[in-house]
Amino acid sequence: MKFTRNNEVIFSVFQGFKYMQLDEVDQTKIDQFLGLVKDTISANDERVYEYILNWFSFIVQNVGKKTETTIILKGLQGIGKNAFTNVLCELLVGYSSKNITDIDDFVGKFNTAIENKMLAITNEMKNFGESRMSNMDALKSIITESSFEINEKYVPKHQVENVVNIMIVTNNIYPLKIENSDRRYVVCECSPVHRGDLAYITTLCNSFDEDFYNNLITFFMTRDISQFNPRNIPMTQAKKDIIKASISPVDDVIINYFKSFRDGVTCNIVEGWKPQEMKLKNYQLAIKNICERVRKTSGGERKWMYQLKEEMIPIYESMLDEEADEIEQEKQQEIQNDGNEYI
Repeated sequence: MKFTRNNEVIFSVFQGFKYMQLDEVDQTKIDQFLGLVKDTISANDERVYEYILNWFSFIVQNVGKKTETTIILKGLQGIGKNAFTNVLCELLVGYSSKNITDIDDFVGKFNTAIENKMLAITNEMKNFGESRMSNMDALKSIITESSFEINEKYVPKHQVENVVNIMIVTNNIYPLKIENSDRRYVVCECSPVHRGDLAYITTLCNSFDEDFYNNLITFFMTRDISQFNPRNIPMTQAKKDIIKASISPVDDVIINYFKSFRDGVTCNIVEGWKPQEMKLKNYQLAIKNICERVRKTSGGERKWMYQLKEEMIPIYESMLDEEADEIEQEKQQEIQNDGNEYI
């Protein structure tokens, strides 16, 4: 059994979409919804807006294929995030889960909520903080891997095809840890532009009839995504903020001694920079994930050194640039404050 099939002998789980693809799109039927995506979900960031539309188009145009990325919708309650995700789930009805609130539905016992689902929406997941790091690793695996293990009552554990794409809806400032080298998460800081506007939300939701859904599925099915790569994700300020909040003590060491790590620094010196709260073995493992261990000549002797991996250099350079910008902004603010004292 496969989610989709090329062979008639194999049973296909996917039996088609509920809504009908039309000959052409009546744009007036979907303009208000696209307006929500533009001004609320993507907060008028054109890069994010285009990415979201292309991301969902990729899912419906490539049934059973994963984007290998997850969109995080971060923002206040009552601004239209759920109205947006409910529409996407309705387009994929039968192949979507629209309100997963427990991390165990992904990684725990009886995780059938995501089996044979093309889209899963998590909403303020509880229990995520318990065993946080193992949950993070399990979630990463579900985002990218082609199969996962299913637990069902009274059924032995078994591997199934992984076709799920994930959206995370949250009002948490820092919903999860994001590493500086991450290529999985797109973080959208949703705008509260329509918060409290009951007339707007009511009018919007009343427009979600069969005609609307037929036109919207046609819009996504016919959208040109020939140049779209889901892994080419937009960097947003919201994501930068989460990355900064997720910086580890080892990241701080690399940033503080960036030039040394870039050029190569002897292993014993690096070990002398170990944060006090870290065990040496854990520190060494973390450094080896970021650096290569190489032999170089220093002071006329061949010595083992740690040197930043090539792909890590631009990542830490970016972090240094942001830190320098923040320091400069703080200096300018101090100068301005000092000037105001004498006005």
